[in-house]
Amino acid sequence: MKKWMTFFAAMLVALTGVSAQDAALAKIAKANAELKNVECAFERTRTLPATGKVIKDKGQLSYTAPGQLAMVYDNPKEMLVINGDQLYLRRAGKPSKFDTSKNALMRGLRNMLVDCIQGNARKVAQENNADISVKEVADYYHITLTAREEGVKGFSKISLSYRKSDLLLVRMETIEFAGVAEIYSMSDFKKVPSIAASRFEIPKK
Repeated sequence: MKKWMTFFAAMLVALTGVSAQDAALAKIAKANAELKNVECAFERTRTLPATGKVIKDKGQLSYTAPGQLAMVYDNPKEMLVINGDQLYLRRAGKPSKFDTSKNALMRGLRNMLVDCIQGNARKVAQENNADISVKEVADYYHITLTAREEGVKGFSKISLSYRKSDLLLVRMETIEFAGVAEIYSMSDFKKVPSIAASRFEIPKK
């Protein structure tokens, strides 16, 4: 039976030119292209390779298409806001502001976060010079992006999980070339008519 299924899958690819991986990626991108406003809870687990220290934080994520994202942590020392080309990052209490149109590194971070939410895995792979693979399991599509070349900055691997029921991003894992690993787990999604513009205002400090 497995041999016949494999044969028919191969024939389908030959006749349509569309692989199961291509179909899954297109399906995810199409569904999330229609995503306008969403809010959810998230938990971040950050592992530091030098010490092995694991840091866990929780917060609320808000997203409005096409390029507004706010990740407000319960810990006031942590925050990330993207509003168009503007990116605000507060890490360990230290605030930084960037114009991503002029800063390539922060533009890469901005694009990666927004594109992952939008389901644009192919674009993320292209911008990170990474190979892409898709694995389908019972309730999820798992996408793995693996960098083709070693680098000083950026990500060696990005792993994304989209649940099949609504194709929303529910888990994202990033591993930097420096070894720092972060896992973001999202839950309690709410699709809402609108989100207040003040949610995406760049903090003054």
